[in-house]
Amino acid sequence: MNTDWISINEYLPDEYEPVLISYVDEYDQRMRYIPTIGCLKNNVWHTHEGDIEDPSLLYDYFKCHHLVPTHWMILPKAPN
Repeated sequence: MNTDWISINEYLPDEYEPVLISYVDEYDQRMRYIPTIGCLKNNVWHTHEGDIEDPSLLYDYFKCHHLVPTHWMILPKAPN
């Protein structure tokens, strides 16, 4: 299993596949945040993060908070 970060410019995970997402601030890309778990649905990254202020951006946590996903990583398999 690949445990390296994969650039979103290289390729993207399959839709609905939960992955670990690394992201930066849209305005200051030196600001990198704690990775979060999410997945791609219709080319939009979805997470279970809360506090969405704009209802039109519901489920697009990154856009709402001016965050830019840069890399993703495959998650380990869940226990049996």
